[in-house]
Amino acid sequence: TTVSPTRTKPWQRARICKYAGSCAAASARMTGATATIVMPQDAPQIKVDGCRWWGAEVVFYDPATQDREVVGRELVEQRGLTLVHPYDDPRVMSGQGNVGLEIVDQLREGGHAPDAVIVPCSGGGLSSGVITAVRETHPGAAPFVVERDGYPKMARSLVSGRVEKVPAVPVFLDAIGSPTVGEHTLAALSRHGVTGLEVTDDQARVAMREAARTLKLVVEPGGSAALAALIAQRERFAGQTVVVASGGYPGKYATGLPLSLKAMPEHVTVYHAGTKRTDTGLVTSGGRVLAVSATGKSLDEALA
Repeated sequence: TTVSPTRTKPWQRARICKYAGSCAAASARMTGATATIVMPQDAPQIKVDGCRWWGAEVVFYDPATQDREVVGRELVEQRGLTLVHPYDDPRVMSGQGNVGLEIVDQLREGGHAPDAVIVPCSGGGLSSGVITAVRETHPGAAPFVVERDGYPKMARSLVSGRVEKVPAVPVFLDAIGSPTVGEHTLAALSRHGVTGLEVTDDQARVAMREAARTLKLVVEPGGSAALAALIAQRERFAGQTVVVASGGYPGKYATGLPLSLKAMPEHVTVYHAGTKRTDTGLVTSGGRVLAVSATGKSLDEALA
């Protein structure tokens, strides 16, 4: 996101969020700033429209021939903007941690403690924030990050101890398609003994179908990755209380999804913390959160 400077307050200056920056576009509008969002030219139209709806300018780059970091830095230098990184910033990571705090609150209300927390991972902002927040009060919860099959840049980075990169290619799981991770996010996750999981496009499609059919939630491919991992490895997590952090923006992916046979793990209770909006339509807290915990009830009974 990039937001242009004003003559008023420090936060009313341009920001740069590299991809899918509707959150930054909304923040800029709320504070009276102007935003420029840097997005790949193949970004889903719904994400582009979301940024423009908030009044942001969208600048496209070609991920096959251009480096988004370079494009962002050039805009900052040319226009005198202030950079807000989409994930590798402790303030952004802390903001994402609010999702983890909501999860903890929901589990406390239900009388549960998590055995595991599974979070989709692109650059690591959401996963580092959520895992840090959950494990602050539940240090015994096993942390997992989920990446696209064959492109586990965070898992590799956790093993090597340095930021690793993967090829920038168009992917179905675009929300977790960052070609690299952040230094701050890697450092945060390295403190928690995180295990990396991978999911395929087909596994994500199953998760999207099951979220829509069983949970009545519409999630995007990358946002469904954590649920996809839970479904694909349900024997591994059987009998546990499992937290799944997810996301929306289904866009073009939400159409034509045939309902499948039930793939959700059985005997679970589902807690959902959805995006909250004020009467004026402004987002006050974000993200879709699923906390899945083992109970003696069937899923249909739990949702009744």
